[in-house]
Amino acid sequence: MSRAACAGVVLWALTGCAVGPNYRRPDIVTPSAFRFAAPPPAGTPADTASLADLPWWALYRDPALQRLIATALAQNLDLRAAAARVQGARALAVGNDWALWPQLSVAASADRSKNQTAVPFPQARRPFNAFSLSAVLNWEIDLWGRLRRLSEAGWASFMAAEENRRALVASLVAEVAQTWFELKGLDLQRQIAARTIETRRRTLELYRSRLQAGVGNATEVANGEALLAQAQAEEASVLLQIGQVEDRLSLLLGQPPGAIARPEEDGLAFETPDVPPGLPAELLERRPDVRAAEQLLIAANAQVGVAEASFFPRISLTGALGYLSAELSQLLGADASSWRYGGSVLWPAPVLSGEQLVAAREEAVANFEAAKSTYAQTVLTALQEVSDALWAAQQLRTEIGALKKQVAALGTQRRLAEARFKAGVASYLEVTTIENSLFPAELALAQARTRRAQALVQLYRALGGGWQTPQVAGTGAGTKGQTSGTANSSSTTASAVSGPPTRR
Repeated sequence: MSRAACAGVVLWALTGCAVGPNYRRPDIVTPSAFRFAAPPPAGTPADTASLADLPWWALYRDPALQRLIATALAQNLDLRAAAARVQGARALAVGNDWALWPQLSVAASADRSKNQTAVPFPQARRPFNAFSLSAVLNWEIDLWGRLRRLSEAGWASFMAAEENRRALVASLVAEVAQTWFELKGLDLQRQIAARTIETRRRTLELYRSRLQAGVGNATEVANGEALLAQAQAEEASVLLQIGQVEDRLSLLLGQPPGAIARPEEDGLAFETPDVPPGLPAELLERRPDVRAAEQLLIAANAQVGVAEASFFPRISLTGALGYLSAELSQLLGADASSWRYGGSVLWPAPVLSGEQLVAAREEAVANFEAAKSTYAQTVLTALQEVSDALWAAQQLRTEIGALKKQVAALGTQRRLAEARFKAGVASYLEVTTIENSLFPAELALAQARTRRAQALVQLYRALGGGWQTPQVAGTGAGTKGQTSGTANSSSTTASAVSGPPTRR
């Protein structure tokens, strides 16, 4: 083969088009606005800014919650496993890239052999030694793009692993925040139960005093005992839930079960900034799980190209430079030098392997179609989660407003009933009846406030927020930090390297 021909083959291998389909994002139909999202003012264009653009430490301003999230991000074992999977995918992608280049190896051998007696040369019939030491160069010329498609699939799989890690970060941040608000809500319910127990204990003492004075009756005492026991049972139930929630939060933090230190003040006064949810089409770029599904689709598309390239011959160039001698002592001598070069073609016989190649391509196409459906389903799920969170936040705000009015009205009724009792124009049973309605109303209000805080957390996660991490690790008070990426960026973590540009 002439030098010009060799140069032409190499140039074709480096610049030739790869067989198989180039990736094109599927057409995903998204609505113009999220269901239940507040419409922008008349004449105002839709805003592409989103609540999800805020990093988590700018949204969750409670220092105690920030510390818990930072601890979870540093110690959660599921997140560590995801980071390890990212590194494994990166190593595989780098290995696929190296297959594009010549492979250099060193070979050494020592043989003793004897030819058959039918060999016409008498000296060749005697046993003889052969020692060799050589550097061998093998290069598969990627004429059809098989190796390039493998590289494309490898880097897409790496990016999918990284996006899945980011999705796990977002889920972990949301779960820690939701568990924190659940714990603070239970603390509030415990305070309500303890206050009610104290009130009902005083009421029971009053009933007993009235019975001893001959102005009461045993029915009042029995009723007071039952109501006190009810409040004590409710407190025990709340304490049970607190212990279980603390253990669940400890697991998220990567720690053994234990108590969670927290301030006593009300921690449910959580509201998101007045930032719109953004546009539904932006979820394709903002949500890491959607980005991960698309990267898996890119990898599946590249595997179709790998399968199609298998129909074509695989051409390799081989060269060796070294030493060959019959005596080990003369192996490195000038007279023992040797070289060789050549090429090879490996082409599976269509008669024997054709059906196998066709089956492999059909499998790759089926995997692509499955990944395509998974991607579309992931987008639909994202839209549903945003819609559900928006609706929950709106309805819970209405529910909280109604419950606040109910609690305030019952409180007013109780004060008026106590005044009537002290004036001697009403029995204490009237006060007790109102308190029986006030206790569950206060509990319901605390539970509704908890659910609304959790709904706002879910909205932030559903919009694609929470996966950003501060560049400089700290105690969690990272409100002045910067993110390691943006929602519309395909940048990876600092420990990862970027792959080749994605074909679109």
